Amino acid sequence: MPLAVVLIGAFAAAPEVYVAIAPDQPAPHIYIGDPLILEFRADRDCTVSVEAEIRPEFPGDTIVVELGDIRLQANSPHWCTIDSVPDIRGRYFLTTRFKYPEGLPERAGAFCRIDRPGPGPAPAAPVCAAVDMLTASQRLALLTAGVKVVRIDVTGEADYPKVEAALAVPFQVMVRLRQADPALCEAVARQWHDRVYGWQLDSGGSTDAFSPMAKALRAGGTRSPIAAVVPDAATLTAMLDAGLGKSIDAVAVDPAPAGNVLREARGAAERAGYERIEIQACIPAPAQDQPGAGAFLARQGLDLIASGASLLVFDAGLVAGDSALGPAFAYLDAMAHLLAGASYVGPLNVEGGATVQVFRARDRWIVAAWCAAGEASLTAGKAEVAGKAEVAGEAEVAIPSENATALDLHDARNNPLTCPAPVNGAIVLRAGAEPMFLAGKGGPVLQATALSEARKEAEAFCNSEEIGKHVVKEAVEVVRKASTVESSKRADFLNLLQVFPYLETQWHAGPIPRSVAVPALARLARLARALCVAEHERGEPFVEPLQSTLASCGQYQSRYLTGSAGPDDGHERPDWLLDEVSRLMAEAESLASQGRTIEASAVGALAEWRAQALEISARAEPLSAPEKVKPVPEAKKEQPKPVEPPKKTTSKKKTSKK
Repeated sequence: MPLAVVLIGAFAAAPEVYVAIAPDQPAPHIYIGDPLILEFRADRDCTVSVEAEIRPEFPGDTIVVELGDIRLQANSPHWCTIDSVPDIRGRYFLTTRFKYPEGLPERAGAFCRIDRPGPGPAPAAPVCAAVDMLTASQRLALLTAGVKVVRIDVTGEADYPKVEAALAVPFQVMVRLRQADPALCEAVARQWHDRVYGWQLDSGGSTDAFSPMAKALRAGGTRSPIAAVVPDAATLTAMLDAGLGKSIDAVAVDPAPAGNVLREARGAAERAGYERIEIQACIPAPAQDQPGAGAFLARQGLDLIASGASLLVFDAGLVAGDSALGPAFAYLDAMAHLLAGASYVGPLNVEGGATVQVFRARDRWIVAAWCAAGEASLTAGKAEVAGKAEVAGEAEVAIPSENATALDLHDARNNPLTCPAPVNGAIVLRAGAEPMFLAGKGGPVLQATALSEARKEAEAFCNSEEIGKHVVKEAVEVVRKASTVESSKRADFLNLLQVFPYLETQWHAGPIPRSVAVPALARLARLARALCVAEHERGEPFVEPLQSTLASCGQYQSRYLTGSAGPDDGHERPDWLLDEVSRLMAEAESLASQGRTIEASAVGALAEWRAQALEISARAEPLSAPEKVKPVPEAKKEQPKPVEPPKKTTSKKKTSKK
């Protein structure tokens, strides 16, 4: 009986009656517009008189439904439908009381009302549920909520059945090994090889323990990615300084209480030479009966995605326990709908103390807004936004909406809310602890967000003392000018892209140390990607056809592959750059298929200039080796000269690259 709430009478004189919630579904949920179905089953022929009480977890009215007398035949199911459940998405608590016969205790359970699954793409970042032994209820609930990855701790052979059971569903399984003996690491690698999604190695922060664990996994024959579990950036720095970067494919920050921890870890990886390392964020689980646990997961997930997380790991109990759906089930399902196919753009600067994050899905933008101060006074379930009285813990948020169309507003469980009318070119929302999602087309949101992100990265680049010591002023000025898109031209964007091979050359020739060059390149990449969005919003088409640009990228890649030789250790940087160019090319083609042709061409141009650095990066020292800094002569310390400074692009002929 799938995820049934099994309820057994306590008195021998009374019949044993079982009640299942939503037996027509793999997990106890109902879709919008569908009735709730209850299944009754008794161990003998009997008649029961039933009353059902339905109470929403969010603010709302409790309803009581009289089901009347129900005649049950022994061990035969009897279905009853309840049509009065509100069409409001979220979790509900059900209490079933038996007025007759006497002696049957009341039964309690929970169900969720959610949206029907759509054929759309995946949400902004994949999620992973940390489980022990998958129960039938958890398995069905996680699959229903769209969770495809689970993490299982393995401490010995006794845990093998847990992994095998998850692989059989099939889930993508991540195995976590905590301070494990290398012999166990090699044994599990031989057991599952590449059948697992990835590995998380928790060495307790010990560099001495991590290395033999990672080597044992590879000796066992697995090629699946290995993530180093670290609590903070300092631990990651120590591991990378010890030369372990070659063994680390990703970083799992555990716990990840806030986005700043992820950003610090990303910075530590960049200083060690790893420009775009995958970061997995392990969300600390609140008590499952804590009010607002579902909203907590939504806020934390959004914050961590904005901070660069590529995988969100959470406790499976938030989605499904042994006998009922958890408090985050409806929120997770809503996020999959609200952010389907979305990519993160950046934060939108607003006044009033609220957090506003901007995503883009095809031709639509999605704004997620919430106020952390409202955590103690959740505002979930309110049907209106406009005209509400001042509420403690909420903040007014003005979202620029001039010329925007197709505006709609939803809460964190994907319930539609009344969208306020624009006032002075802005939609004014009152954000609380539960995120609100405003979506639309056109208008200034994407342009404003992209420009804000570009300015932030440009200021950090131009104001860095380390960059100022090693990078010529001309290159810094190119970066500064390109970030002022309101007054800049297409040539300024293309001039910015030329800084990529210049920095790569300076790094591998010696004047710029790795700990400065890679953070500078990473910051420049984030700046350039934000400008790709701004270029599209500005509306000036590229002259060069996208396919011509991508063909040029392919030529650079082929040239590198043909000429690359030598020990694998020396290929860390160019091999990463090769993959990065391929990733950007794929992204450009995807954008073109979505109709964002200008952004696609901008991303293609970014890929081409990064591809030009492939042959340059072939001279790179192994990243896992200690950094070698070539001394600069005293006379040149104040202003080292570049090997080849960026050239200015001023003509339309150069823009078209004919």
